[in-house]
Amino acid sequence: MKCQVQNKKNTTQKKETTEKTSVVPQEKKQAQSHQVANQQQGQNNQVAYKQEKGEEKKQDQQDKQDKQNQSSPDEGTKASEKQSLSVTLSIDSQSIKGVILTKTTVSIHEGDTVLDVLVRATKEKRIQMEYKGRGGTAYVQGIDQLYEFDQGPTSGWMYSVNGEFISKSAGAVKVKDGDEIIWWYTLDLGRDL
Repeated sequence: MKCQVQNKKNTTQKKETTEKTSVVPQEKKQAQSHQVANQQQGQNNQVAYKQEKGEEKKQDQQDKQDKQNQSSPDEGTKASEKQSLSVTLSIDSQSIKGVILTKTTVSIHEGDTVLDVLVRATKEKRIQMEYKGRGGTAYVQGIDQLYEFDQGPTSGWMYSVNGEFISKSAGAVKVKDGDEIIWWYTLDLGRDL
């Protein structure tokens, strides 16, 4: 009998060992599947986190852009002042053709010269104008088909800025907001103006 009890014990132990053996692989499989699921969840979380960060970064950039576009009243005034810089221009051929262009407001940009203003205005008003050279060597030859020397050897175009005749090339004299520019046709090197 002792032998049978012993055999029963051995059989029970074998069963338990077998059950334990079969349980261990199942637990390992479950643990591994949980681990894989957790890794996938972690990767999904990382992707979601990166997307969220990307969206936050885009939003931050948009906010910065919006702040730059918004301006205080002073900045808005300065910006509109820059955009609304202008001078007045008129062209007078005296008794030859009379006034070719009445006093006209012309928008200017920073760095514009007297010549730039004349070119812009005559193009806009479709008035013929011809010049040669650039910068300090620019010379206005004719406006509205009236050219230098057409009325004698001392005739040609001169200009004044704010009532003062300037002996420099129109391409070398920069204009300022509010300047009054007049182009005159002289018959006697300006002595008749």
